[in-house]
Amino acid sequence: MFCNNCGKEVSNTNFCPFCGHPVEMATQPTNVEQHKYVIPVGEPTPVVPKKKKDKKGIILISLLSLIVVLLGIVAFFILTGNKNGKRTIMMYLDGTDLESKNEIITAELAAIDPSKIDLDNVTILAYTGGTEEWHNDYISNTENAIFKLTKNGFEKIETYPQLSMGDPKTLSDFLTYGYNNYPASRYNLLLYDHGGAIDGAIYDDFSGDNIQLDEFTKALESSPFNSGNKLDSVIFRTCLNGTLEVAGLFEDYADYIAFSEEVSYGSKYSNVLSFLNGIETSDDGYLFAKKFVDQYQKQMEELDPLGSKGVTYSIVDLSEVGSIIDKFNNFIDGIDLKTNYSNISRVRANLYQYASSQYKDYDTIDLYSFIEGIKSYSSVDSTSLLESLRDAVVYNYTNMTNSNGVSIYFPYNGKSRSKTRFLDVYKKLNFLDDYRSLITSFVSMQTGSKPFAYNFAANETTIEDDGREVTLKLTEDELANYSTANYIVFERSQEHPNYYMPIYKSNDVTLTGDTLKTTIGNNLITMYNDSDGQRHIIPIMYNKSDGVDTFETPFAIIYDKSKSIMDVGFSYNVTAYFKIDGDKANFTSAVVSNDTDERLAGVLLDISQFNSLEIWTPIYKILDDNGNYTTEWESAPELTGYGSTIDTLDLQTSSLQSGEYYVVFNIVDINNNSYSSNLIKVGD
Repeated sequence: MFCNNCGKEVSNTNFCPFCGHPVEMATQPTNVEQHKYVIPVGEPTPVVPKKKKDKKGIILISLLSLIVVLLGIVAFFILTGNKNGKRTIMMYLDGTDLESKNEIITAELAAIDPSKIDLDNVTILAYTGGTEEWHNDYISNTENAIFKLTKNGFEKIETYPQLSMGDPKTLSDFLTYGYNNYPASRYNLLLYDHGGAIDGAIYDDFSGDNIQLDEFTKALESSPFNSGNKLDSVIFRTCLNGTLEVAGLFEDYADYIAFSEEVSYGSKYSNVLSFLNGIETSDDGYLFAKKFVDQYQKQMEELDPLGSKGVTYSIVDLSEVGSIIDKFNNFIDGIDLKTNYSNISRVRANLYQYASSQYKDYDTIDLYSFIEGIKSYSSVDSTSLLESLRDAVVYNYTNMTNSNGVSIYFPYNGKSRSKTRFLDVYKKLNFLDDYRSLITSFVSMQTGSKPFAYNFAANETTIEDDGREVTLKLTEDELANYSTANYIVFERSQEHPNYYMPIYKSNDVTLTGDTLKTTIGNNLITMYNDSDGQRHIIPIMYNKSDGVDTFETPFAIIYDKSKSIMDVGFSYNVTAYFKIDGDKANFTSAVVSNDTDERLAGVLLDISQFNSLEIWTPIYKILDDNGNYTTEWESAPELTGYGSTIDTLDLQTSSLQSGEYYVVFNIVDINNNSYSSNLIKVGD
């Protein structure tokens, strides 16, 4: 090219080496894969007509041009946060029982391959603590520590006394350490442990403490990250934290967030952290999070190939969240709860509640589905709100029809003390005031209303098709108070005639006009027992939901084929999951049962590594001394068990066999009070 001032030929440069005149100023965009942000460094220098040389003019123009260039460079670094083209990844790994009992985090860390990562430009830090036992030789349970990934693996670089991982200061100090010691263009945070929706996440084994939602704000406020210096992305490798409440907290501190509406499953037999092996320094916050979600999907396809459980993971553009919150509060403000309480209660009762088969207190539902369900009860149009939600969820992996990426807490099934505690959380959030007012009033109306007295003695029932189809007719008053229903099938014990075995529970109940109807059909599952050579019905809970129908039993034990009876992990108490395929059923996956209800069961086993499966059936005394059904079940002193090797496992679908069977309808009213019908005999 030629200088347009002195006319001499020059190389590809910004300034002529002969006269100092600016030749060209290029604009420089950010990462081309990020479609939303293209930030120019400066404006092209206009062409200057050729004229007589003026040394003072040349010097002045050169200085001005240099200032323009420098200001452009400064603007680029300020606007993009670009310090050095590097990336710092901070993993906050609270081990808890995920590690001590299930070895998950050790397996996850082992999946990170330093030979596949550009360690000159990508720094991976791991802060460890909060667990009673680690299953590797480099992390101690007597201290907290920071490890850095090197070409030889993770090496300890900092040691601290045993601090609570549930203390927001511990998290804040780690963020500050990573920022100050490893300057980078991009920063990513990954939080790994149990999650509890509105209760927060990161439950420390030693202190019993966890990071509450408002404490995440404290941690972030005390860190170097803010609205002008955001984290590239935040990943919650936890259960149930995919809520609007969590997104609202991180709005000013990160560009993107990845989280799960549902239980987030982990396993020592597969991994998710290997997604780091494919990270590039040029990946923006969205691409970083997407690689994580894609690897999570791969894990689930490996361990649950038939999709027997509902799973979700989504990525939210946090720049959209403020608008959603404003529109949502406005939408909620348009609802007259006194007029629409019954209708809203019915909508809520019939929405899928995440993790409800394990622990009902978290009370989270899909936000988009909830708005769709109640939009006719608000004077404010929901169109713009729903559009904003769709725009904000930029990626959504799920096998569930109505899981749209963001959930919300709506107190309904939880215990009274949990509702009180979780509603108090909203007082510290300060950005969902209208919604807090609505759900607080809803709980007050739900608990303050006088229960409707259902009396099923005179209700008409029918049993058809050899007991497969059962109906219960409701009165006009019962219909007015009806919200939803499920049913239980009992088999009367032959050995203990006063006791009954629950063999099937389902929410597959339809209301047509004034009549409840269920069809038991062929959804019962029988198992061939190796010991007596007979087929036995196993207890199944069938949850019919949008997209994924789950068949599960919480009364299972699985035995590892490679371990002896004295080894840790020889056997696990699990919830076993099944899929029905015609007249056959398949044992698809097993989730380890937790010691406490509050920590959700998110530990998946690879059933190919196990030798045998046992199913145990509890029996109960369900009638009082007068022969009336009661929900206060008295357990019998023993259980009935059936077993089989997994390789020869023979499961078949079945309707009722020969025996004495009864159906009980459980009806839930608009105040979430439950009522049970009389026993309806359907067999022999």
